[in-house]
Order: sequence, then C-alpha cells, then structure tokens
Amino acid sequence: MDTCFSHSTKTNLVKKTTVVSEERTSQIRLRLLPSARCLFDEPVQVKVTGLRSRQVVTMKARSTDEKGVVFSSLATYRADGSGEVDLERDPSLSGSYVGVEPMGLLWSMRADTLHFKKTGH
Repeated sequence: MDTCFSHSTKTNLVKKTTVVSEERTSQIRLRLLPSARCLFDEPVQVKVTGLRSRQVVTMKARSTDEKGVVFSSLATYRADGSGEVDLERDPSLSGSYVGVEPMGLLWSMRADTLHFKKTGH
C-alpha cells in the first residue's frame, strides 16, 4: 500500500495489496472505501469479499516512501459466514497487529530493512 505523507498531496493508497488464499475457485475482491486515493489522515475502509465461509486469509500491505525505503505489514483474518472480511469489524488473528483495527494494515507497517538517517557530522 502506498501511504500519503503530506496533508496536501493525494497519492495512490493501494499500489500493492495481496490477499493470500489457498483456494482460487471464487472471485476474490478487495474494496477500499471511499477510494484508493486519499489524504494520509483520511480513514480508509478495507473489505474483502468472495471468500469461502469462515476462510482464513492473510492480507499483506507494502509501501515505498519517497526515499525508496520499503515498508510492509501483514495480518491474518477469518472471513464471516458470507465469505467477507471487513477490517472495521473483523479482528486480525495474527501478524503485524492483533485485534480490530480498521487502519491496522497501515499504521503497523515497518521498514523491511534498517534505515539510517545520514547526518552531516
């Protein structure tokens, strides 16, 4: 996921989001509301549909900042009886965070490698 770092700049929120499913027999759909483009402080609703009833899935988010540093997170969820996961309602069972956190995939992202700030000293 690409995140926005400036109040005044809009960017594409979801550059790469992966829903990992062992069975691909259904049409899995990822929805971001209100849209995939947002300001960094605007809440985004994440929903996945088309899963099997009670299916366990892992969602991964990835973002690259303006300096090329890659950040990522992941979380595992269990779909409801209708085969849907809604981050406003469904808890992460494991991963980068645990519990009901609608924006958890974003705030829990960590740098994939150590990044050191260069100083003039």
